[in-house]
Amino acid sequence: RWMVVVSALSWLIINDQPITTGAFVTSDRRYEFKGVIKSVNKLEKTAVIRHEKVGDYMEPMTMPFWIRDEKVLAQLEPRDQIVATFVVTKKDGEWLEDIVVVAKGR
Repeated sequence: RWMVVVSALSWLIINDQPITTGAFVTSDRRYEFKGVIKSVNKLEKTAVIRHEKVGDYMEPMTMPFWIRDEKVLAQLEPRDQIVATFVVTKKDGEWLEDIVVVAKGR
């Protein structure tokens, strides 16, 4: 099993393909992001969001996302519908930026 993983990673590297799954990110990536806020944790600077599929990176699911912009985070409320940019980096991890509330929760 380990050999299969090593072989797959080697093929991606040799063929200059970006690796965009889990901890194997080799280049910074940006994705269009759409979702609905489920909860906000201002102390941890995160929001739990039910989101649509994120490019070729992630299937739809509900999970917490880091939001660096505290001003934007303070305005988010449960049930808000958002669009954003999902940033994935090897060095700094993953976060949402350029967040726009397209419909306020009711």
